[in-house]
Amino acid sequence: QVHVSHSPTREVEVLHDRLLGIFDAHPHIQPADVLVLTPDLDTYAPLVEAVFGSTGSIGFSIGSRRLKEGAALTAFLDLLELPGARYTASDMLAPLLSASVRDRFGIDETGLATIRGAVAQSRIRWGTDGGHRTELDVPASGNHNWRRGLDRLLLGYAIEEGDVLVDGVTPGALDRWGFRVGAADYELFGRFHRYCETALELRRWADVEEDAEGWTNLLQAEVLRRFFSSEFRTGPKAVREVNTVSRLIDEFSEECRRAGNTGPIPFTVLRDVLGDLAAKSARSAPRLADGIAVADLASGQIFPAKVVCAIGMNDRAFPRRPPPEPFDFQAALFDREAPRPGDRDPRHEDRFAFLEALLAARSCFLLTYTGRDLQEDKPIPPSVVVSELTDYLNGRFRTPGQERLDRWETQHPLQPFSRRYFESAAPRPGSGAPGFRPALFSYSRPMLEAGRALLERGEEPRRFAGEVAADEQGDAPVELELEDLIRFADSPSKDFFRYRLGGMLDTRDEEVADDEPLDLNALEVWQLKSDLAGAGELDDERTIELAAARGLLPAENLGRVQHRQSAAQVAELEKALERFGEHRSAPRRHVDVDLGNIRLVGAVDQFHANGNELLFWRIGSLRPKDRIASWLRLLALIAARDRTATARLFGCGKNVEKARLEGPAPVEARALLDDWVDLWRDSQRRPLPFFARTSWEWTAKETWSGDANNAWSKMSYSEGNDACHRLIFGEDPCDEEFERLARRLLGPLRKATS
Repeated sequence: QVHVSHSPTREVEVLHDRLLGIFDAHPHIQPADVLVLTPDLDTYAPLVEAVFGSTGSIGFSIGSRRLKEGAALTAFLDLLELPGARYTASDMLAPLLSASVRDRFGIDETGLATIRGAVAQSRIRWGTDGGHRTELDVPASGNHNWRRGLDRLLLGYAIEEGDVLVDGVTPGALDRWGFRVGAADYELFGRFHRYCETALELRRWADVEEDAEGWTNLLQAEVLRRFFSSEFRTGPKAVREVNTVSRLIDEFSEECRRAGNTGPIPFTVLRDVLGDLAAKSARSAPRLADGIAVADLASGQIFPAKVVCAIGMNDRAFPRRPPPEPFDFQAALFDREAPRPGDRDPRHEDRFAFLEALLAARSCFLLTYTGRDLQEDKPIPPSVVVSELTDYLNGRFRTPGQERLDRWETQHPLQPFSRRYFESAAPRPGSGAPGFRPALFSYSRPMLEAGRALLERGEEPRRFAGEVAADEQGDAPVELELEDLIRFADSPSKDFFRYRLGGMLDTRDEEVADDEPLDLNALEVWQLKSDLAGAGELDDERTIELAAARGLLPAENLGRVQHRQSAAQVAELEKALERFGEHRSAPRRHVDVDLGNIRLVGAVDQFHANGNELLFWRIGSLRPKDRIASWLRLLALIAARDRTATARLFGCGKNVEKARLEGPAPVEARALLDDWVDLWRDSQRRPLPFFARTSWEWTAKETWSGDANNAWSKMSYSEGNDACHRLIFGEDPCDEEFERLARRLLGPLRKATS
């Protein structure tokens, strides 16, 4: 039998059903009579455990793996990669993924997330210090290395962030990174600093040579004891992982003793040898009386059995292809040196192992491979030995009416609950004559129930259909903060999910970059301009030094060019705002608007009462959410003062953006606020399809134009790519309610904008 599936998991599921069919059709065959072979035991062994173990209907035995894996071993090898390397941010943080390393320095998982944010925000990229960068033939920039970054964090502990330079170092804002909560957070930073100093000390190992005994002692004392905790409170799994590292070091020492190696060993050789020893994956032989035996498809693992199964017979996986020698760049262009008699050939050995497996089968030989693409369902060729076998069978056993070349193969559906497995017209398992395509069948009752559910289901229900029950207050009078209404207006559905349902999505750790910037992204430009705004003389040497010390600029002249461009743009904005000095210095204006059973309260900045004009400006382009926020503040001011007013908006992108909002009459302002407040009340019961940017772009032409499409789904920062929006609305939020809300809420804003 040759079975074609879409994935390794499906191969094992097919194998399980086929073996049950064989046991039903041939009662004299028992699980102990089955040998399952695979060229990729590391991939297929966990799948066999999952599929066969979930049903318990077929016993199995897989050779136990000699433990040379785990987070501690990975951390140990990561630490050995640091000497002679660039000491990138991600390389330095990688060992902390091991629980035993974190426990050794007193850092928990929550603390690790805080540390990652601090490293990212302090703009540590690579290099221990400027001298280290010089050794690697790179200019000794002092702004993105570990020494400078740690100094910024230490200085931020001592003094507040500000326009301060201490020996070329500016204090970092620890309160931005979660360190301002209490003394325990500063202790966390101290423990992280101790870890960094310990890891940086390994740099001197790059040029060290020691004999085997010397390296064994160094690894035990300087790495194992200083970086790893083997205390039981870390957990039994972590203790076993640390013991694995200790055994690896002992194995290295024993290998050197057997080889009689007493000379000095360079560190690079030590690292390669330890990596090779750790990469060796060996399993003991399976117990033959405990059920089906699962073993490697290799000579020495094969024995005669009534049923022999070979799974994972995929192209490029079997026979193995020996990799080219390291640094052998000519191997892909020219023929290698002709092999000599007696040289090993892994491909020939694998082909011989397959022939052994075929001859070992006494009653049935079953093959599976991944022969269909998981996404596009395109055919994928099998291993060459499978193709050769089916070609031989087609030529040797010719049957009238069965001339198709694929007649030995059974194509399986993508899903195990496909109706094709359970159709009543399917022949009984095992009833087909040899050489004929066997019927599709399944023994899985859960998959049968899933298939029935698919046939009987009606129209798929909408996500978040219906409404959430009203809260205890119901329609009772409510005091609503103006800033809460503005936050809600950006995305009512996110506000509903976060504050009404108490949900939270997309809590990813801060991404850590490893290369210093050669150009600034949009967020970095915004940070640079924000620091320059209100800084007085924008283009003097001190502002350049401050920006460079904060890690905001690329090195040397690249940074000066970026600074000059940003300073010119900020200067243009400051010039445009010169005549609005009274607005910027105006006291905060409190608003209190009675809207029936909702009282809208809050405060508005930068409102010039005598001129009846509100000012808003920001570093960066004017976003739809900024226009909506200014509009709501303007409406609240008009309703509270019972006088009309206007608003002026400025944005500092590549050029200064300007917009003017003409406020409506007080009666109309109250009516428009009523619309927003009614929407807020409705959003306490269900998510509403209103999105600041997408809805704003849609109102421009009241059609799903290119700009609206970009706002929703075409860019990485599009609103449709937000995890909460995807969860609630799926791919397409555009419906009648989306259009009605956009027209009702943003139509008046469009008319008022000039």
